[in-house]
Amino acid sequence: MRTAAARDRLKPIDLPLFLAVLTLMGIGLVMVLSASSVEALAVFKNPYYFFERQSIWAVLGLIGLFFASRLDYHRWRILALPGFGATLILLTMVLVPGIGRNVNGARRWIGLGPLTLQPSEVLKFALILLFAYTLSRSRSLSPRTILVHLGFLGVSLGLVMLQPDLGTSIAVGVTAVAMLYAAGMRPLHLVLLGAASIPVVFALIFSEPYRKTRFLAFLNPWKDPLGSGHQIIQGLYALGSGGLLGVGLGESRLKYFYLPEQHTDFIFSIIAEETGFLGASVVIMLFLLSFKK
Repeated sequence: MRTAAARDRLKPIDLPLFLAVLTLMGIGLVMVLSASSVEALAVFKNPYYFFERQSIWAVLGLIGLFFASRLDYHRWRILALPGFGATLILLTMVLVPGIGRNVNGARRWIGLGPLTLQPSEVLKFALILLFAYTLSRSRSLSPRTILVHLGFLGVSLGLVMLQPDLGTSIAVGVTAVAMLYAAGMRPLHLVLLGAASIPVVFALIFSEPYRKTRFLAFLNPWKDPLGSGHQIIQGLYALGSGGLLGVGLGESRLKYFYLPEQHTDFIFSIIAEETGFLGASVVIMLFLLSFKK
């Protein structure tokens, strides 16, 4: 007879979720090609440079998805502690000159030949795995248990902030606290933790001039339209110029070096410009479908 774990591995794929992920991946590849072709041609003499690299990762991701879907998720628990420890080592290694790559004043990547590894991205998975394992073994979420988990979180975020990377720190912190709340943390403790975190976040924002500049530019980009507010304003122009149906796939005007980081951080602006409100709405709905699942 098959074991329960074997039966779990043979369960049919959640087709709506799989199709949503597959569609988002396809849209992502198409839009990376469209948004990056101009810069790729100018810099690397190959309009498909970024598209080819993204395609490789998409194929590897699909292979990983298949094997992960066939594996009993209970088996991941054996990786919880060693995986978290290995991630801490990687977060430390990225700070070592000669190992970590310095890009735009931040040391967040480890060079692996032609590829790069960003340990803070690994942390997102490793910390979720650790919390899922340790919280499932806790009979009750006592203040001591909460403090132990906040200790794990604090060490992780401390290493991430040395890179520095405030955005990732906030994302990881919010995810970890959400898991604590789902595990039974009292609303009062959640409010107290939030109240204690807000001053810390604002202190970190205003402790570095570039963070302060970005934050103030987000609040009012038109105060410095040619400097710190330039990227946000160009992104808004791209969003607005798409209208209902967009200017057409591949027809973006803002990607011609008006909008910085047009194929990475601000690719959604290009999606909205080329496919319009309807196309942008489809992308958002696909993400919502994935979250709902």
